[in-house]
Amino acid sequence: MATTDIQVKQRRKIRRKINFYFYSLVLGTVLSFSSAVALQSLQTSINIEGNVGSIALTSAYFGSVVYSLFVAPITMKRFGTGLNLVISDVSYLIYCASNYYPEIYVLVPGSIASSVARSLLLPATSIAAFQLAEQFYRCGSQAEEVYINRFQSRYISLFSSVSIVGNAISFAALSGSRQNIESDEIANVTIASEYTKMISTTASQFANRSEYYHCGVNDCQDPEIVEENLNQYVPPDKISTYILVSAACGINLISFVIHAFIYPGIGKFGHKLYNLDKEISLFLKPNASSTSLQFAIDDDVDQKNNNKETDVPAISNKKENYDNPAFVLDSQDFTTAKKTNDETNSTSKTDAVHIDEKSMDSHNEDRDGYWTTLKKTGKFFIRPQSMLIGLTPVRNGMIVGFIFSDITRAYASCVGGVQLTGLIAMTFGSAGIPVSLLYGHLVKYTGRNAIMIAGFLLEMSVYIGCYLWVPDPDTIYFVFFIFIGHGTVNAMLYITVNVVYNEYFPTESHIATNVWNFWIQGATGLQFALSTFMCMVDKIYLGMAFLTFSILMYGVAEFRHRKNKTQEEKHVEDTAWNVTKL
Repeated sequence: MATTDIQVKQRRKIRRKINFYFYSLVLGTVLSFSSAVALQSLQTSINIEGNVGSIALTSAYFGSVVYSLFVAPITMKRFGTGLNLVISDVSYLIYCASNYYPEIYVLVPGSIASSVARSLLLPATSIAAFQLAEQFYRCGSQAEEVYINRFQSRYISLFSSVSIVGNAISFAALSGSRQNIESDEIANVTIASEYTKMISTTASQFANRSEYYHCGVNDCQDPEIVEENLNQYVPPDKISTYILVSAACGINLISFVIHAFIYPGIGKFGHKLYNLDKEISLFLKPNASSTSLQFAIDDDVDQKNNNKETDVPAISNKKENYDNPAFVLDSQDFTTAKKTNDETNSTSKTDAVHIDEKSMDSHNEDRDGYWTTLKKTGKFFIRPQSMLIGLTPVRNGMIVGFIFSDITRAYASCVGGVQLTGLIAMTFGSAGIPVSLLYGHLVKYTGRNAIMIAGFLLEMSVYIGCYLWVPDPDTIYFVFFIFIGHGTVNAMLYITVNVVYNEYFPTESHIATNVWNFWIQGATGLQFALSTFMCMVDKIYLGMAFLTFSILMYGVAEFRHRKNKTQEEKHVEDTAWNVTKL
């Protein structure tokens, strides 16, 4: 009884530690991404002249496509989550600093540097969250899928706050003054009164609808029209811009500290996941039956060879090595695994460490080289199932690009002014938080396909609304609805993409996570590129057409997956029946 009580206390202690690591991890990612969002949400507005903002972001997203394809699969596999996250933080810091002098020859290189973070930050965080969910499962009482959905829902809901944090910073920095307001009128007003003044001024300024006919669905980026209405896009003054950039750099440095020293950590601070796994393995069940997640714990596996402690059960290493099939235990081998574990625990600690280190040497020898990984990635792209489901993350990326390249400029800034854009854009993330929290509960009853259909109907409604809305400051609340609608769909898609790729390709996670990030980043970059020459009405048509096509291909992918799954289950049942007869 005493032993049971001790184990219960140990389980609770480990769960608290896992939760602390998880929330630290996500907080660092939120702050890092928020630093970029604070600036990029306004790029197509404040740097509208010469399309500098659109060109910079297009180069950033296309750079991330190249990085995701040729570099990320190796860095994700070799560097581990900790170093990848720190590298991402540094690349976003370079991007933020380049906004101090937003000329094209400064901003574009800074944006290209940020492509590293756009390729690594989200996949690395997703992998780290999956790893923690798997550890939580080992000291939990429910099925592994329950913890995976729980951690992913929490991760996405917290990540949705990126839009809130980033745009709150931009709104606070830019709402203090206006370009055409007398300085003596600004000196003694509060933010609340200034906000009221902005609305009333904007309403009177555009009393004649012909003056903002170029907004909304009629936006075509005509240079003469842009020049005539430049005051609606440019920042209030240089000081507010410098404040905005400094705030973005500041929160980015905080994220660097979190990822480098708290979790996952690098160097001597990067042993946390390995130590956690070792602590659980000493008295809890080995995670031998886990077949849905095979992520490598690269930071810690590399450090095991230098670890001098001798109380690590040899069985614990088998779950970590997803590259070597010999170390992946199927459910049918669970009895053998238990027997092996019992035998291992009876051996000396020195022998256990010897076996563990030998296994780790095999891990290092079996690592794929650059060209092998690149070849596997190329084959992954051309698989029918990968091509079919790949349209869903493309759709996800097109939503993000459409919102932050076109809607912020043609609907928010053009009608409400650049000062209100941050406030309006905050609703994009605000909508994602409750959706992410509810997703894990709803999917148990409805299934993900019902949620995907609901997302399709909502997104189509938003496109139709964008087409029909007549730009008018008196009805600017509709722009809030656009952001809320697309924010809701974005959260649905992001969670679904994470779960589907893990379910479809359980043994190729290091490639799959980079591929879906490749599609998202590429589609977002394409949307920014289209904003430099394509009229809004054409982009609405394009969005509606691709939405319809992608949901049809998703249905085909799901049909194929369920058919193959049924066949596999039938094969397992037939094999079990034949074994029973023998």
